[in-house]
Amino acid sequence: MYYDETLDSVVLEWEGFVSDDPFREAMDAAIELARERNAIKMLGDSREMGTLDQEDQEWSFTDWAPRAEEVGLEHLAVVYPESVVAAMSVDNVMEATEGDDIERTVTDSRDEAEAWLAAR
Repeated sequence: MYYDETLDSVVLEWEGFVSDDPFREAMDAAIELARERNAIKMLGDSREMGTLDQEDQEWSFTDWAPRAEEVGLEHLAVVYPESVVAAMSVDNVMEATEGDDIERTVTDSRDEAEAWLAAR
């Protein structure tokens, strides 16, 4: 995880299967970095991420998303995981958060995700 000056965005790059505390700690750290940098944009590169279990999916939309919105996150771009099953878990989280004020996009391309964020 890092802050990309060019995109003015927090960037999370996931590798492999992650769940429970490691997943939640990384997501919480992303919120903290967004707060520190006054970032309103975030990029989640999930191409190499494994499937999120049901509990982590629910935590993402019931706990994490409201706190991310609270610190000022306005735009979130996610690059789909290469795994079809993992991509379905991303879709589940995105569908569950449709009612909040964070504008989201999900794409298969890191370049498209970056371009989308750069336009905001």
